[in-house]
Amino acid sequence: MKITREQGLLLLVIAFGAWYYTGLNASKLPSTVKARPRDLDEIPTPRVVLGPALPNAGASDRRLFSEPSESSPLPPRSLPFPELARLPVVLPPLTPGQEAGQFWQLRLERAPVEHQFSDVAIVEAAATDIGESSSTGAALQLDKIAFANGNTLPVVIHNKNKIELALMNIPEEPIRYDWVSPKDGRVIKRDQVAEPKDIAQITLADTIENRIGKEELRLKPAGPALVPARKEFIDELLRIGPKYPQFYKLAEQQAQECVKVAAVDGSRWLVKVLRAQGAMAREWALYTKNVPADLQNTPFLHRGKGQIAAKLSLWADAEREMRRAVEIDPTEPRSQAALARFLLERGRPKDALEHAQIASQKRVKVAESDGAYAVGSVLVEVQLALGNVDRAQLEVGKLSAQNGQAASLAYLRGAVSYAAGDYDKASTQFTDALTKGDKPDARLGIGLCAIATGRWDDAKANLEAVAQRAPMLRHRAHAALALLYELTGQLEEAQTAIDNALLAAPEDPYSLYLQGRLARLQGNYDGALTAELLALAQRDDLVESLAEITRTLFDQSQGAVEDRDDVLARASRYADRLVKLDAARGKAVLFHELSGRVKFELGDMAGARQAFNTALDRGSDYALIGLGAIDYKQNRITEARGSFSSLAGDPSRPDEVKGLARALVDLIDDHSSKEQVRDSFDREELGGIWESQRSDQVAPRITDNKLAFRGRSMRGGAPAYVRRSLERGGHFLMAGATLQVASGTSVSFAGIELVPGGRGGSNKFSLRCGIFQGTQGMQPYVLLSDGNKRQFQEVLNVDAFDPFAENRIEIETVDGSKPNTFRLLVRWNGTQVWEQDELRTLRPMSSAAMHIELRVEARGAVDATFDDFRLNRRRTG
Repeated sequence: MKITREQGLLLLVIAFGAWYYTGLNASKLPSTVKARPRDLDEIPTPRVVLGPALPNAGASDRRLFSEPSESSPLPPRSLPFPELARLPVVLPPLTPGQEAGQFWQLRLERAPVEHQFSDVAIVEAAATDIGESSSTGAALQLDKIAFANGNTLPVVIHNKNKIELALMNIPEEPIRYDWVSPKDGRVIKRDQVAEPKDIAQITLADTIENRIGKEELRLKPAGPALVPARKEFIDELLRIGPKYPQFYKLAEQQAQECVKVAAVDGSRWLVKVLRAQGAMAREWALYTKNVPADLQNTPFLHRGKGQIAAKLSLWADAEREMRRAVEIDPTEPRSQAALARFLLERGRPKDALEHAQIASQKRVKVAESDGAYAVGSVLVEVQLALGNVDRAQLEVGKLSAQNGQAASLAYLRGAVSYAAGDYDKASTQFTDALTKGDKPDARLGIGLCAIATGRWDDAKANLEAVAQRAPMLRHRAHAALALLYELTGQLEEAQTAIDNALLAAPEDPYSLYLQGRLARLQGNYDGALTAELLALAQRDDLVESLAEITRTLFDQSQGAVEDRDDVLARASRYADRLVKLDAARGKAVLFHELSGRVKFELGDMAGARQAFNTALDRGSDYALIGLGAIDYKQNRITEARGSFSSLAGDPSRPDEVKGLARALVDLIDDHSSKEQVRDSFDREELGGIWESQRSDQVAPRITDNKLAFRGRSMRGGAPAYVRRSLERGGHFLMAGATLQVASGTSVSFAGIELVPGGRGGSNKFSLRCGIFQGTQGMQPYVLLSDGNKRQFQEVLNVDAFDPFAENRIEIETVDGSKPNTFRLLVRWNGTQVWEQDELRTLRPMSSAAMHIELRVEARGAVDATFDDFRLNRRRTG
């Protein structure tokens, strides 16, 4: 005979009493028993050995050696939470702009909208190269010769020194020319010659070549007097160089003339020309081969070597050389700026800040306007990277630029305004930069500002132009397009765009972040986690990726996932990191709400309460629902109901919050009207709470703490069962039990059956669910007779069904989709496998009795057991 838990506890109490009694009567023991040689400290014996019962946590209700109590309250049910708010999305950063740890400053609170894009042509800003004629027509592209006889002919002059000859009052040599038609460029007479005595004046065509030639002649004399003019000329040549590369050679010649006057200063201009051409090898040779004495061990030399090392990704060499340049002359602003920019590009803006500040303070030592701008602007870039937008706005106001730097300054001002969230102002400044020639970056900025302000067509047009025409900005443009498509509800197009962005820049943190977000929105949780973890591998302080991972894991846990607790535990760890990191940044209330919800689902009520309290301190209405749900979960039902009632009547709360609070009060009241009956069969006899029916040699009895049907049935299909009855069938809510059929047993049916209390009358509703012997062997099935002469019989689709394993079967009724109807649900091993909606026949039987039976029908040997029976019903009172 097996001793039950209650019997074992009683024996333990009896043994403790006997021991205690003998201790009190030691003097009466036989003389062979001797007292211990030392006294023991007195230990007070508790008056109550067993503590008070814990709140009902779903354990079976039992009395010693007897049947379970008839009923107990249902444990608290799950309460619905409001839907978590949509995670804010981040606008793409600009260069210069915030580094990944400060992306939170670019959060965009904008809900998706439906939008159909129209074909919008991009209107290019008018940008005429300085020095080029804005006029059109062949006549302006032709030279002219005015003859002494009064005739003037449009011509093409072939003399190589024609510019020099044209500047003379009387040419020193004959002029060779072709007479050309100004209308169509057709040569009227070829290879003509005009003698100097016959020429009154030569007028050259208004072309850039002629204008450059005139300036070259003007700067032909050597010496320091013309150095400032040479520098301006070099700037102009470099500006038009991308379109007219033939002028790079002339720029280099002009720089060599500057070197002759001042080695260091001239070499800086020579390096400027070489870098414009991409001539890295020649620049390196300048620093390492036949270096003049004036250049040796100068900041210029070490700074240049460091900058080339940086281009070759020789980071240690680059930093060493640049720091050597700073050591030689700490007051040299160019060296401080170069080191600051290097550190900034290496993701070390905090290290760069000191050097950028020194560079900005000393920039007055740089005579050239473009050099002064380059030195001063690095501080703005560093402040933006650090997220110090106010400081960046202050510093950019101190900058001024001339000539070719005007567009760059306009763009930098736009980048600062964009970082500050002033998108209208930033768009105006980017447009200004666009008209001054800085096209790709400025157009990207215009497109991003259009996204922020909801001008979808303008955004698409500008971003597509950047993606097509600016290879170095292609990844940023495609990422911005992905964001644009997400915000307009076109996730497939967004996915294509982000794939293109990562193709151009596979390790870009922003693109990886956005890829993970898009994957989450499409339900691809594994893809979302992979992308966000890659983003964090690039920047572990990327708050937005931490938020996406936390939300992804939470969403994943709400579906059918086997390791749900493990998933929630991971989500909780990321939530802790998220709120800790965000505490010094955006301080988003939503992140605390998300953390509280994750911990609530995990069962960490203390952590959930702390998170919701923090959110409440920041004005969260969601947190009030969460705190009430925690009270209810912890069986403080009165407190929870009171909280929700107060919230429902609070006029300061939004209507949707008050409405949900009222609904929660109704749910709590409704749930409180329900009770449960549980039976784990851990006793010897069924007791009077069950009616039983035997079949031949098969009689239900309790064996090994289970309800067993064992024996042999001779009559085919004759049932054996035990039965619980409800006086009112309408009080039925749920019945469930664990069933196991022994291997080798063939049952016609084994499972749970609901039958009306009386077999007569018009109401013939019945339901059975369990294992039956069909043509395909033993299968799970359900059979419903709805009382209206309709039957529903179906083999259930149960994953990995094993008829001889333990199978948990549960039948539940809930409100139907239409008024005054019911829906029947069947769960098999915790998974819903069947439902039938809009049943009206449960209403007529609501006042009639109903039986819940654990039934076995078989022919031959029978071995089936039931365990862990549970019945939920409404209270009868």
